[in-house]
Amino acid sequence: MASVFACLLFFNVQAAQAADPWKTGDKVIYGIYLSALAVDYSQTSYFLEKTNYEESNPLLGKHPSQGQVNFYFISAAIIPAILAHFIPGKYRTPALGLLALLEIRPVLHNAITPGIGFRLPF
Repeated sequence: MASVFACLLFFNVQAAQAADPWKTGDKVIYGIYLSALAVDYSQTSYFLEKTNYEESNPLLGKHPSQGQVNFYFISAAIIPAILAHFIPGKYRTPALGLLALLEIRPVLHNAITPGIGFRLPF
């Protein structure tokens, strides 16, 4: 799964060409989002395997399978890039910034949860 995130990070950021070209800052923010998403994926996978915590993401449910987690995180990596492609340039940076902030929040929450901390997928 780590290689999937590495490929998504490289190819999505490289292929991010819209009618309004992506600025370097947009690509950096999207890379930050993907990095936070990779950490969140790793934390989620870890706690599903090693602990009895319940997932708080309503899209996953309280006890998702590893397959559901994989599908969700791959979708969460690809769909925002597709949507951002169609957002006009002046709105893309704030939209991607908000997306990154919304992803960083659960990572920080998981980091302070006893027994989870920061987990990287590689």
